[in-house]
Amino acid sequence: MRKKLITMGLVSALGASTSAFAIDLDNAKDTPEVIAEDTLLSTNVIATTTIPVFQAGSLIETTEIGVGIAPDDQNFIRIDLTGAVFAASVDGSATTDCTGDVISTIDGGAIGDDYVVYGVQAGPNGCAQTSEFNLAAVNLGFTGGSAVSVQLRQFEGQTEAINEGDDLYSISGSAVTYGETLEVGNNIAANARVGEVSSNFLRFQDGAGGTTLAVEIGAIELVETGNTNSQNGAATATAADAYTTASSAVQVSGDFSFGTWTFDNDNDCTNGSTVADSVPTISEDFTTATTDLAGGMDVTDFVGTHVFLCVTVDGTDDVINESTYSWTTVPVGVTNGVNTPSALGASLGSISRNGTTVQIPYLTTFEDYNQRLVIVNRGATDATYSITFTTEDDTTATAGTAASGTVAKGSVISLKARDIVSLAGKTRTAATLIVVAPSGNIDVATNQVNLADGSTDTVVLQ
Repeated sequence: MRKKLITMGLVSALGASTSAFAIDLDNAKDTPEVIAEDTLLSTNVIATTTIPVFQAGSLIETTEIGVGIAPDDQNFIRIDLTGAVFAASVDGSATTDCTGDVISTIDGGAIGDDYVVYGVQAGPNGCAQTSEFNLAAVNLGFTGGSAVSVQLRQFEGQTEAINEGDDLYSISGSAVTYGETLEVGNNIAANARVGEVSSNFLRFQDGAGGTTLAVEIGAIELVETGNTNSQNGAATATAADAYTTASSAVQVSGDFSFGTWTFDNDNDCTNGSTVADSVPTISEDFTTATTDLAGGMDVTDFVGTHVFLCVTVDGTDDVINESTYSWTTVPVGVTNGVNTPSALGASLGSISRNGTTVQIPYLTTFEDYNQRLVIVNRGATDATYSITFTTEDDTTATAGTAASGTVAKGSVISLKARDIVSLAGKTRTAATLIVVAPSGNIDVATNQVNLADGSTDTVVLQ
């Protein structure tokens, strides 16, 4: 099989080669150049069009025209581009290594065209099938979105070449594909943190049998892909080539209603080794934490390094909630960028609670009712419990003697609502029951008796 080669050398406007690639069409292992699509600029365009120029001085070169041309005979070579157009006229840019041949532009090849047809009038010695055809100093405009491929076809007649009729020979290959500037890095395993029930979820388990006030939830990292910068042909596009760094943030989703949250540059949130401007901006509903752009922390701070999300509780008032956490970039493209970078992200980590937590939506001390809270401990060890309250604005709850205590192993306790809480204002409240025991060992229900008619209402909560 004859070897067909398309080579596109990417040359800056100053004439210095900054990137080059060769596609050997007979070699499936050859890969096309990958351009960071998010670095394309609308200001670098073809004449009065809106098609961005990849860069000046691109070169298309093929070897072996495919079929020999008899002495003093004429064939026609058609070049078609997919996903790109000519950014400058290619009239007069074609050459061969045949002796004494004459090449003329027959059709296409103007600014904005995606094809050109050349007539090749062979000299007295003709052209061999291995003769080279070159298309030099070609500026290409890349529209983005679809890969760029190049096709060379050889035709016997001019009409066939212009109208794309039957060809004598055809060969094509992918020259350019698109990617982006950044991608998600090698995240470490997401951490599964646990709020310790014995501290009423005011501390975290530390993994060594004790507790701690500060933990890292997980790490965030972005890395450069190594794709080519479309603005100058540099081998590797950087974050600043695609992102407006003053506006592009990293945002974490989860529960931020407790504790103090920071970004840390090592895997130890207890040593105060935080990155600059590391305190994120927490949303009003406590569901997102976003990098402090005003302080100068942006997407670039996460490139090529692990940045850990840390939370520190005070051990007194910060009750640890269960939540899962994930992160995403909030990208803003560079000025005049054709394409905004895609949002990137991944799962980050989680917080759970050990023991048993039961939400009680309705607890009442209304005098016409006799309500009880029933707790069953099916385990082999005693289990302590505690109850806290969430009231309406005009109601105050005071914990009673039964608001905390112990459920003996293999036993049931029945607690009167009036012994659990005293209420000023309304006679109802919501409550949270925490039992220091595995959830599978604990059953919880409320039982309410209407003293007027003796009717009962039982609600199983756990």
